[in-house]
Amino acid sequence: LAALLANGGDGIFFDSGSISNVLIGGVAASEGNEISGGNDGIDLRAVTNIRIRGNTIARAAARGIWIAGSTTITIGGTAAGEGNSIGGNGADGIFLGGNASGITILGNLIQPITIAGATVANADPGIWIERTANVNIGDGTAAGRNLISGNRGRGVQGSTVNSNITVNGNFIGTDASGNAAVAGGQNADAFRQDAIAFDDPAGSTTSLAILNNVIG
Repeated sequence: LAALLANGGDGIFFDSGSISNVLIGGVAASEGNEISGGNDGIDLRAVTNIRIRGNTIARAAARGIWIAGSTTITIGGTAAGEGNSIGGNGADGIFLGGNASGITILGNLIQPITIAGATVANADPGIWIERTANVNIGDGTAAGRNLISGNRGRGVQGSTVNSNITVNGNFIGTDASGNAAVAGGQNADAFRQDAIAFDDPAGSTTSLAILNNVIG
């Protein structure tokens, strides 16, 4: 992005009701949205069958994407151009909560982003999961791999009660090659960082699978 063009609220906001089968963005260069400023970049509440692909979601005052109480949401994809670039937001890159279910996150870049010459990271975790079920982050393929690095919080953070969470085949805390560590997490340098944590002492996570990732 060449400039930060803020709005007063969310970039895109869908509230509960009969909202379903919506595409935000696309795979062609002219189809993706550039969403910056405001409150949350994209805010989805109690909606279903939403696909978010090919967008740049950056420098929102709060979260890049907020999903609460929604079902069957796909962020990114495995085809060329479907992944989103999510960075520089004032809180999490992606927040999942409010009993959301059926969330798929594929092929995205969740990392610092440059706007108007300034490179800024997401201020909190790349992905925050809270009271959510049936989440797939990555699918074990190169095309479905998410790059989750350089965020000021952890790469993936779970809290409260979650179930059926799979983190499969991502680069977390590395560069795009997977060969070099990138600073992030709860510590300041590339050699002491927390990439994934489900550590809420009052919470519980059942059926958690973390496999095939490169973790810096």
